[in-house]
Amino acid sequence: MKKMGAVEKRKKLLLAAKLYFDRQMGLAQPSGKFDRLGRFYLNNCERLECCHGIRHPSVNYPIPQMEHSRTTVHIAAMFDVERIELLRLVKTLTEFRALAEED
Repeated sequence: MKKMGAVEKRKKLLLAAKLYFDRQMGLAQPSGKFDRLGRFYLNNCERLECCHGIRHPSVNYPIPQMEHSRTTVHIAAMFDVERIELLRLVKTLTEFRALAEED
């Protein structure tokens, strides 16, 4: 198996950060569907090891899988990047955006 270079790793990390922000802002949705009672279920293609132990949707709690799919835990797993690296990048970009909005 070929070792991933620094450029490829950085690209995956940037794509993960973009998806994180897009999901947080509602610009991108996880792959899944709602049933007739409004419960959200992730599609199998997006169910990862990190999803085990997430509450099964119910009428009282209809979207725990959707909420999980918007977390850095899930997105880091999707892109096979370290969560701590994703968190650092998200923090840096958030701080940068706040500075840019001050002007």
